[in-house]
Amino acid sequence: MSGNRSALVVFAVGLAFLGCSRVSSKDIVATVGPRVLTRKMITERAGVPFDSLSPEARHEMARGWAEETLLLLEAERRGLSGDRSIEKKLNELRSELLRARLLHDLQPAEAIRDSVIAQYYEAHQTEFVRAQEEYEIELYWAPDLVTAELFRRAAQKDIEQAEMAYPNVTMEGIWRASARDLAPDEASQLAALDSGKLTEPRVADDGYRLMRLRSRRSAGEPVLLEDVRNEIRERLMMEDSRIALETLLSGLRRKYTTTINLGDSL
Repeated sequence: MSGNRSALVVFAVGLAFLGCSRVSSKDIVATVGPRVLTRKMITERAGVPFDSLSPEARHEMARGWAEETLLLLEAERRGLSGDRSIEKKLNELRSELLRARLLHDLQPAEAIRDSVIAQYYEAHQTEFVRAQEEYEIELYWAPDLVTAELFRRAAQKDIEQAEMAYPNVTMEGIWRASARDLAPDEASQLAALDSGKLTEPRVADDGYRLMRLRSRRSAGEPVLLEDVRNEIRERLMMEDSRIALETLLSGLRRKYTTTINLGDSL
């Protein structure tokens, strides 16, 4: 389906080129037979000003347009532009694009305020409870097992001193994980650790890795607002869009007479 849709888009774009008015020769970037590609057309296709594009990007767009246009001209020569199945697919694609644009326009115009997000969080506390114990972890990489073990022993006493003593051990990042995100042995090690302690070195494709437990959060605890702020924002946007859509459809049903003649089948 994706391949057919791409072909339809190419065909539709090609049809749009047919309506090009006469332009100055200095604005013409490429030609294929009677068809022309202008600087304005490249700007529209790229979504940025023509002069901001690199020479390579301009060349790539011109080459792509030329290939599309060659195929379009050959399709027209073979009489495919009048094919009813193509017209049907173009109408379906147009309807799909128009629906998508309409639904996009129903999205909230203004950003959802933090105060609204906080109110939603307070009203739905039972939905934001941690299902599993979660860990905040520092992930370290070491080039070999000996270095990893020496670093681990030093870090159990003083992480800053260990990092200075073993500069070839690097901290790759901080992340949060629950037991389901970890291998069973990693989860069991973290569950038994005190904050600030490290797991045993674990072999990896490029060396060894260790995890240092920064903090843990128990199952059943409320999830912090900051951890679910984006999720709540998405929920509120979807709800606003749903209400806007229902309101629009309600008004359209009053505006346009609608009947469904399927007897008792529904």
